Amino acid sequence: MAGYVTKPAAAVNKALVEFLPELDSDYATYPMKHDRWYEPDETGPKGEPCFIAKGGTSLATGSPPIKKDYVYCTTGGNGEGYYSLMCRTSYINLYYKLKSCAPQGTCTACPCFASKATRDALDRYDDCKRVVYMRQKCFPKPDDKLASDIVMGIAKDTANMVYHGTQNEQLIVNAVF
Repeated sequence: MAGYVTKPAAAVNKALVEFLPELDSDYATYPMKHDRWYEPDETGPKGEPCFIAKGGTSLATGSPPIKKDYVYCTTGGNGEGYYSLMCRTSYINLYYKLKSCAPQGTCTACPCFASKATRDALDRYDDCKRVVYMRQKCFPKPDDKLASDIVMGIAKDTANMVYHGTQNEQLIVNAVF
């Protein structure tokens, strides 16, 4: 798929599961294309609830255990609990979770001086972050092609806004001097 994510689907899916094990689900396979986002109070496509209230924590990690097809979310319309991967809320929470699990190398000054393994891990992390970012930005439905188009449109609009803003600044500066 060309656009915001340029890697082959198999590589992207592997990266998604590497950094966010919750995405090891048929619902989250890249490229994703579903008819609509579900609300937390609905029943999912397989008849499962789209929201499960907060349960216990894992003794090993102290955090809630991973449930297949769900993401544990600390914020959402129904409060803290497990939201289906068919709910947009799950991707909003995953995006914030992803910000705290970037691979770290021995050189913190600049990743360009890190080892090849660290640079490769950062590349896979970037792929994962791109997919989760575009999914949480896609309002109409969970469709990675549509999400890529939306994110690319946002980027183009931002670039045009900056370009025209700097052009206006140059016109003003040249008119004054």
